[in-house]
Amino acid sequence: MKDYGKCPNCEGELKVQKVNDDYSAILKCKYCNKIFRVTFDERRFPSNINSFNWGAFGLWPIWGIWNKRSHLIICYLVLRLFSSSAMPTPMILLSGVVAVSFSFYYGFRGNKISWFEKEWPSVEVFEKKQLFWDIAGVVCFIISIFVFLFSLKS
Repeated sequence: MKDYGKCPNCEGELKVQKVNDDYSAILKCKYCNKIFRVTFDERRFPSNINSFNWGAFGLWPIWGIWNKRSHLIICYLVLRLFSSSAMPTPMILLSGVVAVSFSFYYGFRGNKISWFEKEWPSVEVFEKKQLFWDIAGVVCFIISIFVFLFSLKS
């Protein structure tokens, strides 16, 4: 767990509510619910924390295992089970909607989840790893578009 200091009012733990940039954030006390705008002297947050995470978007089951969200692989397997041809059409459609919802949720929230849930040795290491996930996600997304387009021709 990353330490962002103690509340000056009650000495409670401060949690990040919103990251503004690499050096500043809005913190909230867990106990007295006071909100503080804090600027740090050194870089405390990655520059890509509010960016879209293509790896989490396209590869969310695998990304989840890597980022301490192992329950995502179970969700994926259950969704695959419900999207089999033996299921009624509404179940297939529902599982598709849920899978797309997971993709967009983790695409938009993936960097924040990864930064706050996993211990990273430095901001730079986090940014490099997330860049890898972004590249892998974009490549898989492009390949899946080509596979989809090819399947339409057949």
